[in-house]
Amino acid sequence: MKKTFAILGIAAIAATACNKGTLHEVPSSASEGTPLVFTATTDETKTTLDNKGVVSWTSTDQIQVNAGTANEANTFTVSSCKGNTATFKGSVKTEGTEYYALYPASAYVQFDAKNSKIQFNVPSEQTARLGGFADGVNIAVAHTSGYGFTFLNVLSYVY
Repeated sequence: MKKTFAILGIAAIAATACNKGTLHEVPSSASEGTPLVFTATTDETKTTLDNKGVVSWTSTDQIQVNAGTANEANTFTVSSCKGNTATFKGSVKTEGTEYYALYPASAYVQFDAKNSKIQFNVPSEQTARLGGFADGVNIAVAHTSGYGFTFLNVLSYVY
């Protein structure tokens, strides 16, 4: 009997682990969604911090985009960036009249469309990096009725 509970426990853990992985799936082709392009700007958001305290987008950045009516993960990747402006390309499964975005995409958990709230995870352990901060810890959010996001920091960072 104890073996049965142990096996059921392991199966439950395995099933939970598999379910979390599906939140971050990116459509493999445009046929799985509508291709969109968003321009993202900000004064004080992102991943690279130079020695003057200027924060910029990088070519490997990804954001999570949700239509205001859907709880679905749509990962968008930088197609070009310069300083605090970047262009992100991807596709959405559900089109909307407004969109919400989260940086970094890896922090995304779910979107509560009824209350327009993004749930995300913050790494419990963060490592300082000389001249900047660790990847994926500078959480920022944005909202738009068009195709341009202005990201705002949710948390703080120390320079």
